[in-house]
Amino acid sequence: MNDIGTTTLQAIHDALALRGIQPAGGGFMRTASPTTYMDRNRHRIAEEVARSLPKEVDHANAPLFVKQMARVVMKFKAAAPAATDEPAGEIRLLT
Repeated sequence: MNDIGTTTLQAIHDALALRGIQPAGGGFMRTASPTTYMDRNRHRIAEEVARSLPKEVDHANAPLFVKQMARVVMKFKAAAPAATDEPAGEIRLLT
């Protein structure tokens, strides 16, 4: 089970992935939309963190912001519905 620090750090990295490539360099390069690999709750937490995440945060300094963003994650997790493995995006794998 993840502790709140690990969950918060993941949420920060997810929020940065949602933010995408920044014009000033840095950012996160991807070949698929983050919603294709995040379940609904993970995506919602990432969106919530992205709203509060300072612009100077990047993947290298993300651990420095865990304490600051933990309050956002804890508040959201307390109000979030039960976890689901269903992806947040529209792409579904056919089995």
